Amino acid sequence: MASLQVDACTPNFMIQEGGITPWFADAVIGDFPKQKGGYLPVPMAPGLGVDMNEEWIRAHPWKEGQEEIPWKPVYAPTATPAMQHTTWV
Repeated sequence: MASLQVDACTPNFMIQEGGITPWFADAVIGDFPKQKGGYLPVPMAPGLGVDMNEEWIRAHPWKEGQEEIPWKPVYAPTATPAMQHTTWV
């Protein structure tokens, strides 16, 4: 959300990289922006536009070694010469 706010006020902004995962909407209170046509609308509510759902976050703590938790996806990118030995965890 912070990145979207910065993007909106940066004249030479071009692209915001990142991904949307299903748990994002669960981790916030408010309307999480829905991607339409490759664009995310900037939230118009005060502050960043959403609040963290602290109850949900407490119920889903991150613990080292637990791969089933929602916010530690395992990425398997296509290897390129510059990334031959990269492991994304």
